[in-house]
Amino acid sequence: MSSSRAKAQTALEVLFIAGIILIGAAILLPGYMNTNTDTVVLMHVKNAADNACSYLGTGVEVNEPAYSSLNAVIKEANYSSIQCKVSRTFIDSSTESSINLNVTVIYSGPLEVSKVENAISGFIENWLESKGFSRVNGALSYGGKTVSITVKVVRA
Repeated sequence: MSSSRAKAQTALEVLFIAGIILIGAAILLPGYMNTNTDTVVLMHVKNAADNACSYLGTGVEVNEPAYSSLNAVIKEANYSSIQCKVSRTFIDSSTESSINLNVTVIYSGPLEVSKVENAISGFIENWLESKGFSRVNGALSYGGKTVSITVKVVRA
């Protein structure tokens, strides 16, 4: 076999291997990116819920717009500490265009469950907007996906 023929065969083998790698990447990458977006959204939502509980635990108001929904709860509790913790945060469902998350918070205190629930929901949405989420037709959006968050508060 001549050296030019061997070089041609080697070049074809390299092209074949490169083609297999590119096809593999084209098949695997979209699924990975979808999972990665879901993980980032889940992380941000859990972080926001944890921050809401930490803030309510202080019983102190901060005069910043991001905390306005939580400040109303602190006022109603007469500036006393509201003990709460995030019990569970999970992805309920996910598609190519949307992701639905559930957050469960356990708290103790005299306040109505619905007021604490609304305050934490409002805070999470404001927090996410400050972290790069956007509003598209009134709904939160991240990475091309519509994000829906359901907050459930349970009294301990």
